[in-house]
Amino acid sequence: MDTIRKRMLATALVAAVGFQAMPTLAATFDGTVHVSAARAAALRECNARARPYIQRDWGVTEIQIYRACMAEHHQME
Repeated sequence: MDTIRKRMLATALVAAVGFQAMPTLAATFDGTVHVSAARAAALRECNARARPYIQRDWGVTEIQIYRACMAEHHQME
């Protein structure tokens, strides 16, 4: 039983450290999220590029265009 508790504690610790290290989840204590200028510009451009391709009409084309655009800008989706 002690081994299970140690593993659960280690998993929780790794998850907590991992979430702190993710730049997309960089929220301050007051709840504001800070995004770099390059990421903000990429988000605006990629959303505008994918906007005409509504999912109900074009299927997965919308998300594929968005993903390709974000990859062009070297950003995570």
